[in-house]
Amino acid sequence: MEKATEPNALKSLLSKIGNAIKGIYTGKYRWLAICVSCILFLYATYFIFAFKTQPTNLDKEYVWQDARYILFRVYCTLIELGLFVYGVYLLANKKLTFRKATVLIALGSAIMIMTYSFSTPIYDYDSVWNQHDAYYASNSPYLMEVNGQYDYGGGHFGLIMTVYKYWVIPEVAKVGGQYDFSFSILERYQPKTFYFVSALFMRFNSLFMKGAEGNVIFPASMHAKVDITNTEWALLESTRILYVAIQWLQIFFLYKILKLLNLKGKGFLIAFAIVSFFPMWCFFATWINNDGMSFFFSIVAIYFTLRYVKERRWLFAIAIALSIGISMSIKLSGGLIALFVAPLLIYAFINSIKESKGNANRFKPWMTFIAQMLVFAIIVFPLGLFWPVYNNIKYGQPILFFSEISRTSQLFVDGVDPFSMFFLFPNVDVFKSVWVIHGKNGAIVQDTSFLTAVIKTGLYGEYGFNHSVGQAGVLYVFALGLFCLFILSLPCYIYILIKDKGGVDKMRLYTILSLLIIFYGWGVYFCYNHPFVCNMDMRYIAPIIIPFGAFIGVTYEKMESRQNALGLIYKNTALSLTFGYAFSGVVLYLTLIGWTC
Repeated sequence: MEKATEPNALKSLLSKIGNAIKGIYTGKYRWLAICVSCILFLYATYFIFAFKTQPTNLDKEYVWQDARYILFRVYCTLIELGLFVYGVYLLANKKLTFRKATVLIALGSAIMIMTYSFSTPIYDYDSVWNQHDAYYASNSPYLMEVNGQYDYGGGHFGLIMTVYKYWVIPEVAKVGGQYDFSFSILERYQPKTFYFVSALFMRFNSLFMKGAEGNVIFPASMHAKVDITNTEWALLESTRILYVAIQWLQIFFLYKILKLLNLKGKGFLIAFAIVSFFPMWCFFATWINNDGMSFFFSIVAIYFTLRYVKERRWLFAIAIALSIGISMSIKLSGGLIALFVAPLLIYAFINSIKESKGNANRFKPWMTFIAQMLVFAIIVFPLGLFWPVYNNIKYGQPILFFSEISRTSQLFVDGVDPFSMFFLFPNVDVFKSVWVIHGKNGAIVQDTSFLTAVIKTGLYGEYGFNHSVGQAGVLYVFALGLFCLFILSLPCYIYILIKDKGGVDKMRLYTILSLLIIFYGWGVYFCYNHPFVCNMDMRYIAPIIIPFGAFIGVTYEKMESRQNALGLIYKNTALSLTFGYAFSGVVLYLTLIGWTC
């Protein structure tokens, strides 16, 4: 009898453990449990597959002979394949619920982001990998003295390492007794929050992370003027854990935004897949520049603004202020999102006045709104404008300073009319190459169309991959297909509204239109005044993917009930293009070969 009860006792114990785990991940604090689990997963994966004690002084093509990199790709591929097979199984057995499909999309995009980030070093194999203005071991003359020692120069790398090493605000350089605000100051004019957050993360990792003895040995071509220990190098590389975690959390906020826009069913899944599998998030999870972190907080601000309009709670008002303020303190252009927020706050104020009529309470709803906006201002202005005001007072740097590039640079776009540059589609640049910058007969050729440039940089960044043109081309075709579908969605959407005379979700329509106008309009304004290829980049307007995906999803919803030829064609096209875009993106970023810089 005792032997017979042993299996039952074990089964009971396992059942209790299973229920306890289920309770943790479905209970009141489930999001905390999920966040902690994700962070532990990222650290474990990084240490197993990506962590190194010093850079490898070989050509970067040799990275694909590294057994750990190969195993990492196999590991990630197996996870993605498992998610895909499980999804197909659920679909075939009619068990693929909306919730399960959403989770599969989120997990699939999260693994894609992690795969790219952890297998794309910041500096290794004698190369700076696909970074923007990093200036690793800068040979710039702008090395400032800190406590009798030189700092780490300009560029994003120099600023992060200076803060990490000395915990000081990096100085703006003086030349001839005057502060130099030319482009050659290499990012020293930027707000410093991103650099302090990254340096703080490095300090945390330094508690348990150590590199090899000695300094990094740079190739002679880099003319390094600063000493960097292998431990400092390893800690800088580990910032990718932080950046991946931010992009993973961003997927959650993208999901919540689409839910607040009342997207449902397949329309929601299409929109969520388009925004989640957007390759730009891979780059934001890897670059040591401030664009990704700034836009993350802009996206958070969108979410809390939509929440605030629905229920004007103090928590949401403070969250909006913190999100906008932090976004601006990372990069001043983060303030763009205020153009989306301000009209909705006015709308909320009008509603509060309406609610105050006939309200017997002494403290009326409009009074609560005013009090919330006062606290909002007290938070957002000091937080968002601290660094520009600091630089203005200490260095005389203009509040809205922008570091202009010389118009003699090869990046300058000249002789292109505004219509061709910003609105003509399709154009000749569509068919030149999948890359925004590419070679032709030994010369450098660059896209001059803003539309094609943002599409290409959103898919691949500003550079090209070695040996991957075929795979990149497949993703390019599906992305162009979605862009064409987006353009065709407008007449389809208008036709349905006229034909059916159905109601319009005003909040959804405002969100889609305003975000499109704000970010595309900013891109046009910015590049018209500063017409350089490096400015024609999706990384400056990345949140535009939200209205792009949402509008296709909304149009799908409108078409779903129509059984005519137009409805069937639209639905099948939207589903096919979205699946092809997501699938080809995953395949590309799972099998990516080295960069050309």
